[in-house]
Amino acid sequence: MLIYENSDKILALTTLAHDDLKEQGSLALHCCQDSDAIMKHRHAFAKQINIPLSQFTFLNQTHSDHFCEVTKADCGKGAYTNDDALHDYDAYYTKDIN
Repeated sequence: MLIYENSDKILALTTLAHDDLKEQGSLALHCCQDSDAIMKHRHAFAKQINIPLSQFTFLNQTHSDHFCEVTKADCGKGAYTNDDALHDYDAYYTKDIN
């Protein structure tokens, strides 16, 4: 994980691939072969940054120019299943405080 900013108002980071982990440590349910490994990585990541997984929002990243705003109403979408993840976006942002 690379942390770009960690302040009272902003947490900006990215995850990195790790060859020594199943699914290379990926958090992506939409393109995996071992969903149990993905969920293990998601829980570990949430614990590491001290934010409950139920507050995360996941998307099916499309590597496009599409992005959207997420709000507290989107918390939990895609966190435990791909069925309710946001679709057709490459990125998202929020103005809400965690």
